This record gives sequence, structure tokens and C-alpha cells, in this order.
Amino acid sequence: MALHAQAGENDSREHTIMDIHFQPLSFLTGTPDPSRLYVGQYDPGLVALSIAIAVFAAYVSLLVVQLSEQAAPGRSRRMLLILGGIGFGVGIWSMHFIGMLGFSLPCNISYGPWATALSMVPGVLAGIYALRFITAGQSRKRDLLLGGTLFGGGIGLMHFTGMAAMRMDAYLRYDPGLFTLSILVAVLLSISAFWLRTGVLGQLRLPGQISLLLSALVLGLAVSGMHYTAMTAAYFEIGNLSQTVSNGFDPVTLSLVIGLAVFIMIGMMLITVHRESQARFESAGRITELLEEIKGREVLLTGLVESTPDALFTVDRSGRIKVVNRRASELFGYTKEEFIGRDISMLLPERLRSGHAAHLASFFAAPRVRQMGSQTSSLFAEDKQGREFPIEVALSPYETADGLMCIAILRDITERKLVERELVDAKLAAEQSSRAKSEFLATMSHEIRTPMNGIIGMNTMLLQSGLNCEQQDYAHTIQHSADALLVLLNDILDISKIEAGKLDIEQIDFDLYTLLDHFAQTLTLAAQQKGLEFSFAISANVPRLLCGDPGRLRQILNNLTGNAIKFTEAGQVRVEVETLARNGDSVLLKFIVSDSGIGIPRAKFDRLFQQFSQVDSSTTRTHGGTGLGLAICKRLSDMMGGDIGVESEQGKGSRFWFTARFTLSQQVVADTLDTAPQRPAEPHLEPDPEPQSGPTQGSAAVQTGPISEAGEQISPPQLLLVEDNLINQKVAVGLLKKLGCQVDVANNGQEGVDALEQKRYDLVFMDMQMPVMSGVEATRAIRAARDKAYRQIPIVAMTANAMEEDRQACMDAGMNDFLTKPLSVQRISEALNLWLELPPTP
Repeated sequence: MALHAQAGENDSREHTIMDIHFQPLSFLTGTPDPSRLYVGQYDPGLVALSIAIAVFAAYVSLLVVQLSEQAAPGRSRRMLLILGGIGFGVGIWSMHFIGMLGFSLPCNISYGPWATALSMVPGVLAGIYALRFITAGQSRKRDLLLGGTLFGGGIGLMHFTGMAAMRMDAYLRYDPGLFTLSILVAVLLSISAFWLRTGVLGQLRLPGQISLLLSALVLGLAVSGMHYTAMTAAYFEIGNLSQTVSNGFDPVTLSLVIGLAVFIMIGMMLITVHRESQARFESAGRITELLEEIKGREVLLTGLVESTPDALFTVDRSGRIKVVNRRASELFGYTKEEFIGRDISMLLPERLRSGHAAHLASFFAAPRVRQMGSQTSSLFAEDKQGREFPIEVALSPYETADGLMCIAILRDITERKLVERELVDAKLAAEQSSRAKSEFLATMSHEIRTPMNGIIGMNTMLLQSGLNCEQQDYAHTIQHSADALLVLLNDILDISKIEAGKLDIEQIDFDLYTLLDHFAQTLTLAAQQKGLEFSFAISANVPRLLCGDPGRLRQILNNLTGNAIKFTEAGQVRVEVETLARNGDSVLLKFIVSDSGIGIPRAKFDRLFQQFSQVDSSTTRTHGGTGLGLAICKRLSDMMGGDIGVESEQGKGSRFWFTARFTLSQQVVADTLDTAPQRPAEPHLEPDPEPQSGPTQGSAAVQTGPISEAGEQISPPQLLLVEDNLINQKVAVGLLKKLGCQVDVANNGQEGVDALEQKRYDLVFMDMQMPVMSGVEATRAIRAARDKAYRQIPIVAMTANAMEEDRQACMDAGMNDFLTKPLSVQRISEALNLWLELPPTP
């Protein structure tokens, strides 16, 4: 449904609406100009949720009414009614503001905190009045008219007070006719709800739950009907868009306030219901103890039996019912005369009756107090109408002049089961929230990687474009800042994956010595730039070929050694590797990183490996960091079957160590840093090596204008780039052309499939998220083609989707490799060398 508004005619009115804290009630005086109206839209999910909350709040409040009706007159009953009324009022208030959250206007909107809070008062008063009216059982026409009018008016007052709390770039006006109609809707539905609850439903003698649900439904619809009728009456005139909305609750804060209010009030009501119910059950137990103490006192026994709030039966050895209380008749629908002398198995569903005799004999063979049907098992009873419901049973032996009897107390736990179900639903909702968090992380990663790809890629090409010294210094500064941002993004994503349980340790064959050699080369350069001595030592008993996760091992080493270099101004940094234990094919290695830096006070050790925790805030300001690195190292070492620790003295340096368990590998591994092409490791952002202001260098580069063994010029590789983002297209094409490749560009998956049908390419770089046809869909289409050469073309994912499930989706679709943005010359070169089978540059 769309709502409209009409523009104001002078700037002074627009200024006033921005500054006031409470919009006055204002009506349209003529037909609004459609060209000056804001058009609003409803979110169907939030609309449904608002109605559901109104009905649910009414339902829980009526449960409290039932408890109050069973409670003795006095303070306890009044407190229950007040609590239920407050809960109902909060539900009415929550329904209104959730409905408002589900309604969006193309302008700034916030909610004045004081006016918003004040709007709750009419709803609470209306809720308390409604419950008192229902409890009083007044069904005369005059009473129904007065009660419905007061309750409907309270709902209306709450709604329009809440609307007046809105702060926005618009003027709020009401259609007089629809405004009046909304009040009439609230009053008429309120009268109908009271009439059903106090009159019709009682005469129809419907089952308790059905009656309760119908009453709650009509009450909830009275609230919802008034709200959405009133919203139809609302017009929003376009205000001065250059002005900003004054401070107030933004929609996110408002949703948190609503959620907290609903959670607290409904929680308090459910706790009250549970405590009252538990109190009654404990009361039944106390009654059973009294019955055992006053065996022959029939008059007192009858009084106690009749007073218990649960169904009570006295049964002899043969299962015949001797005594029954009033609550049993109410619960099962039989009269006392119909109960007496009949077998108690009549209360069980037909399918359970055959085993009842054995249970009865077992009880009398070993008479003792027993409880059944609570947490460990489920028991069911059946009333006269054949309705089956869950019960909880307490059994007690009772000695009489006629012999041993069994006192059975039965409680209908249908409501408790409903609460338990709601708890299960809440757990499922929490799991759904966790999944939503994971989806948010994936989206955040994608949205950050896309612009970072443009920054880093363009800066890489800029550094190779013949800059002067000053320009090179600026470009290098951009590169360093981008690298720092990548490290921060990696830490955030890693700790989020760990907390969500989505980070797995892989088992890959790798060469430990090659990994450590590459690691040492990288860190030696960083140490030399600070004038530090960097040394590395590997014990002779450390095996070379291992099976484990080389990427996560390197991540821990980079973090610890990078910290050592960062916090050491003069002296040395040393890395050592040794074998702690070896048992068959399993080996436990210890890695030690020591430095002569600033050291750490012993009192701060326990904070080192906690998330977002750092030893000293001044250190943070001097050296930077988020406090996530060591926490990630701790979790990774735990996942690799090891531990992590530190030895340090302030001013004299630190000695960090960690252990990790690996299995021995019998496979000769050529290169430790990459897995087999068919199963690339989980992508992890790493800063590029420092780009040089000249031609691309390094063993991983692709030759420009390849030369055959015969010395003849080879035509450049023909590549197809399937990418929808213009900036990413520029970056990828620029980098690939500098690597000597000929590149064609397709803007989506469908264009990519069409291009492959018209021209033969050597390799395809494929994005994942694209309009028309995604990269995954396009890959499936290519792999399903009849042409063998067409369907076997190497396809390498080049995407900002960096989660493990994204990698797996690409592999499952038939892609050969997986590169994540930001793109690096080195990783692109390695992919080209691997899938084009070109020799590296000498």
C-alpha cells in the first residue's frame, strides 16, 4: 500500500517541523496535489510481524488473565492483571512501531525519544483496562459499548501519539474521513473482542485454547486494524530536503528498543506464568504429603482434594477410581459420578491403555512417590470429547482402612509445551541470525574487495608507468596503506569465521623447508629495513615433508614474526623450529620467535591472546594494530592440535612460541605454497610484494611476446575476461596486457558463453556475481557443451567473493582455479603459468 503527502507552501513551516519535538495533529483541508506527495511502501514481512506481535501479546496477556482468575482475590490478582495489562500495552506499542519500521518513505525519518516513550502510556493504560474489563465479565450492551470505546480510544491515542513522535523531512496530515474511520474500526473491533470473550465464547463452550486463541486474534486485529486504517489516512507532504532531521531514534535503534521492550515484558509474563504453574504443582505435592499424614480424616481430605488446582484421583490396586476432585471434571469433561468406580485407564488414549495394568502393578509392588511425563518422557491423556493433550503425573502411595491406595495428580502441560516450542523456535531464530551474520560477512568482504581491487590494481600499474621520485613516493604510500587495510580485513574475516565455526584446517601435503625458506626471505627484507639482525634455525630432527595446513602455519609465523619486528627498534629477531614429539606418522613441532624488543609485563600476559585486547593503549597508538592477530594465532594453534605461549620481561625482549601437530607425508611436493590445481586452498588476502616502477619482475611473471624453443615468436595468449564491473575490467585488462596477453571482455556470463561459441580462447577469467547470468551458471553451461575443446577450456574464478563456500561453489560448477580480489600480478602470473603451461621468465 502506498501513502502520500503534499508539499508545504512556505519555508517557515518547513523550519518549524524540523525543530519541534512533537508534531501537532493536522488535517487536510482540500484535495492533496499528487505531484507533491511522498510515496511510501510497506514491507509485507514486517507488516505480518506487527500483526503477529499484537495477537501474541494479546494471547499471553489472556494467559495471565486465566492465572488471575484462578488466584485468590486480592493483591496477587491485581498484580497479575497489571502485569498482563502492561505486557499487552507494550505489545500494542510494539505493533505500532514495528508497523512503522515496515513502512518506508523516500526521506529522512527518526523518532523523538521522549515522544516515543510517552506514546507507550496510552497503550499500557488501554491494555490494563481491557484485561480488567474481561476479568469483570461484563456483557451488557452498555458496558460493551463503553469498554470498547475506551479501549479503542486508547489504541487510537497511542497510535497518533506515536505518529506525532516522527521527525522527518515531511509534513504529516490526516484525511478527516479516514481518520474518523480508523477510530471507529478500533472501537468496533474492540467491542467485538469483548463481546466474544465475555459472552459468545462462554455460551458456545469451546475448548479453552480455541476460545483463548479466538479472543487473542480479535483483540490483535482490533489493534492492527486501527493502525493500518490510520496509516491509510496519513498524507506526508514533501518538506525541505536540504534540512536534516533532528536527533532522535533512527529505525535501527528503534527496532532494538522495541525488541528489548517486547523481550522484557513478554519474558516477565512468561516467567510469571511458569512460576505460577510451578507453584501450583508444588502445592499439589504438599497436598499429597498432607494426605499421607491424615489417613482417616475424610472431611479434611475432601477439602484438600477439591482445593488442588490440578486433577486429582485416588485409585485402588485394581485401578478403580475412588475419589476425584472438581478440577478433574473440568479437565476431562466427565462428572464425578461418571468417574467413580471406573478404571483410570479411561483417561488414556486407546493406544496406551494396554500397557497401563503393568505400570499400575509396578507402582503397588514398590510404592513410592513418582513423577512422570516431565523432562525424560511424554505422557498423554484423553478427555471425554477425544481431545488428546500432554500431561505431567505425580504418584503417591496412600494407606487407608481399605488398604493401600494411589493418589494420582494430573496436570495439563499443553501451555508449557507451547512455551518449550517457542524456545525451540527462538533457538532456530538465533541460528538463522547466525547465518545472516555469515551472509553479511560475505557481502562485506565482497564490497570491500571490489574497490580495493581498483585501488591496488591501478596503483600497481601506476608504479610501472615511469613516475618521478615524488610521484613514486606517493604511490608507494598508497601501496603501504592498502596493504595495511588488507591485513586488517583478513583479521576481521578470520576471527568472524572462527566464531561462526566456518574456518577449517586443511590437510595438504607440503614441503616445510620450502615454506620456511619463502617465509624467511620475506621477513628478512622487513627486518633489514629496520636495521635488525634476522636469523633462522631448524633443528636436524625436523621432518621436511608434512601433511597439514601450510597457509595457516605461515599465517601464525607471519603474525608473530611481524610483531617481533614491529616492536623491536634495535637488536635481533630469531626464529627457531624443533621437534617436540614424534609418534608413528604424527609429529608435534614447536616454533619459537624471540626478539630484543620492548618486552611485555608479566601482569599483562593473560590479555595477550584475547580478542580486541592489547597490552598498552600507547603501544597501539605508536605501532598500530587491532588486537586480533594473537587471538587468531591462539585459535589456529588450538585447531592445529597445539598451544601458544609467551615468555617476556619488560625492556628485555619477548619469546613467543607455538606448537602444531602434523602427519608425515610420503609424497614428494614440488612447491609447498600451492595445492593441487583441482583443489585450490581457501583464499586469503595477502599484500603484494612491493611493486616496482618498471617492468614486472619475478619468477612467476608471464613472458611478453613468448618465444618458442626454435626461437620463433609465439602469438600472445588469447584470454576472455568475464566481468561486469568497469573498474575491475580496467584493472584485470591492464595487468593481463602487461603480462603479454591479448584480452577480450564480456560484461556478464551470457556474453561470456556467447563469446566462447564464436572464438577460441586459451583461458577464461570468470567473475561470480554478474547480471543476466552469474559466473557459476556460465561455467555450468560451458562444461555442459558438446564441443570437447569448448567445454575443457581452463576457467579461473576472479572474484571478490572470498568465503570458503564461494570457492566450493566455483569448484563444484567446474572451475579450475580460484583467485580473489584484490588482484596481484604474482598470483595472476602463477595462474597463467599453471593453466597455459608457459615457462617462467628467466
